[in-house]
Amino acid sequence: MNSLSFSGVVDEGLNVFFCYSRQDDSLRRELVDHLAGLINSGYITIWYDRMIEPGSNWQNEIEDQLRAADIVLLLVSAGFLASKYCYNNEMSLALERHRRGEICVIPVILRPCDWKHPPLINLQALPKDGKPVVRQGCSIDDSLTDVAREIRRVVEGIRKKRQPPPPPPTKVPVPVVPPPKGSWLNKITRILKIPLFRRHYRFVRVGLAIVSLLVLLIAFPFILNLISYSPNVEEFISFGEKSLLAPGQDKSVTAKYYYDQKLSGMQVFRDKDYKGASDIFKGIRENAKTVVERYRNDTSGKNPEKNAALAVLKDPEILIFRNNAQARQNHKARPESTLYTIAVAAPMKKYAAGSQILLGVAQAQDKAVNAPEDSKLNLQVLIADDGNYKSQAKNIATELANHQKDVIAVVGHYASSSTCSALPQYSKGNLVVISPGSTMFGMRLECRDNNKVFFRTVSSTQVEAESLVTHLLNNSGKPNPQVVVFYNPEEEFSKSLFKQFKEVLEKDKKGRVIGVSSLSAPNFSLTQELGKSKQADALAVFPDGQTEDSNNSFYRAIEVIEKTDKLILGANSLYQMETLNNLKDLQLNNRLIIAVDWHPNQPGADVFSTPAEQYWYGNVNYRTAMAYEATEILVKILLKSGVQNNRSSIKDNLSTFSPTKSSVVSDLTVSFEENGDRQEKNIRVLVTPIKPTKPDQNNSELKFCIVNSPTC
Repeated sequence: MNSLSFSGVVDEGLNVFFCYSRQDDSLRRELVDHLAGLINSGYITIWYDRMIEPGSNWQNEIEDQLRAADIVLLLVSAGFLASKYCYNNEMSLALERHRRGEICVIPVILRPCDWKHPPLINLQALPKDGKPVVRQGCSIDDSLTDVAREIRRVVEGIRKKRQPPPPPPTKVPVPVVPPPKGSWLNKITRILKIPLFRRHYRFVRVGLAIVSLLVLLIAFPFILNLISYSPNVEEFISFGEKSLLAPGQDKSVTAKYYYDQKLSGMQVFRDKDYKGASDIFKGIRENAKTVVERYRNDTSGKNPEKNAALAVLKDPEILIFRNNAQARQNHKARPESTLYTIAVAAPMKKYAAGSQILLGVAQAQDKAVNAPEDSKLNLQVLIADDGNYKSQAKNIATELANHQKDVIAVVGHYASSSTCSALPQYSKGNLVVISPGSTMFGMRLECRDNNKVFFRTVSSTQVEAESLVTHLLNNSGKPNPQVVVFYNPEEEFSKSLFKQFKEVLEKDKKGRVIGVSSLSAPNFSLTQELGKSKQADALAVFPDGQTEDSNNSFYRAIEVIEKTDKLILGANSLYQMETLNNLKDLQLNNRLIIAVDWHPNQPGADVFSTPAEQYWYGNVNYRTAMAYEATEILVKILLKSGVQNNRSSIKDNLSTFSPTKSSVVSDLTVSFEENGDRQEKNIRVLVTPIKPTKPDQNNSELKFCIVNSPTC
């Protein structure tokens, strides 16, 4: 395939625009999953129409994104050809830029259709020879893997042509030094060679072999550590030198101004001018607050200045970078003061869960760094992006445990499978981990935490299962309700929740699981699996946490919800508005039930929700609350007299942490059981999606409310 040449220097990922019919949304999602390697490496940034912010002018937004694109993927099917907007508007603008040599347009033939006519026939299509992705004799994954491979080749070609040519190397003559004649080393070697190969000196060779084996055994752990350690892991960690969150989609002049200011602050941080960096990051938030206040009465959602300012105020990196710089400047001014370092590990680019966790950590850090003098703490936070990949999480853990010796505790990870993969490394490094999101039952035992460093502020899947079963028994209208379970048997969290749910439901014959469907099965058929659930009183839909290659099973769970009219008991991994908004036309209120650890409207939650809304200019969810609580626990320990700035001291204090008033629910306390689990939580808050009805809210978005509450 021909990759076009463009002017400029590669400093950001290429913008990839998806032009497709809504009928092909599931295939578009699968293609995005196959492009995850390019996305995570920062080579590309993707955009499609579901990323349009509520209240935006969708037509203008699409045209702006098309003009900013470097690559346009035409996802061709009968639905695409029948869509006048896709074919006549989006494709026409893309081809016009393609003819001018500004972008690369690639047709991807999704399904069999009559596409071989101008203008598409003039473009080289994917998969190879223009064969459709969905065809007999070839799996969809194989076809999309070929497509992703070719797109990678195009991306690398464009990046290579954008790179400025390297300066010619300076030729420096290298003097040739002849080997020394008759050196003492040569003489000794010659003397040793003779006896080593004589039979009566065989014992010497045996001795050397034994010594070599011993050296190898001693060095083996160090060699293994070097092999397992990823040399590129520094791309995924930052104190303020670089941004790890995905760049915003707003391309307005105001948004670009804020982004340029953030880049400026990061450059000053890299230059170690911490006072200057702190002032820049602080100024960004203050300017944004001024803009929001200026347009306080404008609730249309269409004001570009206000929208850009709100996006800045919801960016937790800006606040963390500011306080990292401030903490370092404080320590620089007073070297006798201690500089404490913790890390937060979560998926930063692909999933909203990572930024939600970051919000809680940022708020707790800001409170600690800017507290009154007698309770002020110089606390810096190292941000680590695990990408929701188990291998990347393990590499992050190796880096933090073995190479970032100043890190005394970690808040993270989000997905249970990521935490489980990373935990052996943290345990070896005696590095405490407090998770605000990993709920798999028996984490320490299952994940080889021999040093007992794992703790969590969330409850386990056992509590989640008990909460869902209680709701089922009270609301099914049947004495012994029957349930069909959809889950991913290849992922730790999903597997754990299914096991706990089945045990709780069938204990004392309260109910029965009458069928099980694997969301990750290669031959999964939605029609067939739903056909097996006709006798069920409810469905339990337990998708994974979207780790690694499990995304297909997650979206299969969404399709199950879309196609059934039964009561649905959902896993907490479904607590994502951006995912459920695809189902906004369905009546899910009090039909989809999810159990979470915190909700802003539960009794006593205003102790955290009120200040959080002032920080972030909007609602926060349980992931933010649990991350805030985890960081607050560490702050409280560090403020205790006698606590040392090392890992052992933190672990000892966490292991003996006495019940303390919760910082997110006023009538709760927080402490830990012997296995690291949260002690006080034995029931979760049940929530269900609902469309907002207030006139100043966008009715296209789903929200979550507490089941049976007045607002529900």
